[in-house]
Amino acid sequence: MQLKDVKKAINGVLDNAFDAEVIAYRIEEDIPRPSFKVHLGDIKSAPGRSNTVDKSVIVRLYYFCEDPEDYDIEQMEVQDKLSDLFSNFVEIGDEVIRFNDYESDIVSSTVQVSFLVEYSSLLSEEAEYPDMDNLVLEMEEGA
Repeated sequence: MQLKDVKKAINGVLDNAFDAEVIAYRIEEDIPRPSFKVHLGDIKSAPGRSNTVDKSVIVRLYYFCEDPEDYDIEQMEVQDKLSDLFSNFVEIGDEVIRFNDYESDIVSSTVQVSFLVEYSSLLSEEAEYPDMDNLVLEMEEGA
């Protein structure tokens, strides 16, 4: 699984659960409402088991309410729904991505959510080092 697969899965969860656009462009003015912006950051990886790499990424969701002047009830409904959607895991084919450390806040009439996504990916082919044997032999001869 790759990072783009994780983002597609999260966007898919949002598309299926909400009647709001998931925007992929830079947020400046004229934000469509209601809408989500998905940001991935703090990407980490570590060796996994048998040709895998264990990876994690912090996902930050921003929800822009339909009415920026009257949003209290909408924000609470969105926070409840998001916490249900991103409190466990999602299957992508044979793979599973797990959601942890869910946090939600409201800043300037925008629902802001963050959570940790953990997943694994297969290692790419092992790199070949054709001259490695020569280096070892040269080191032994010079000793």
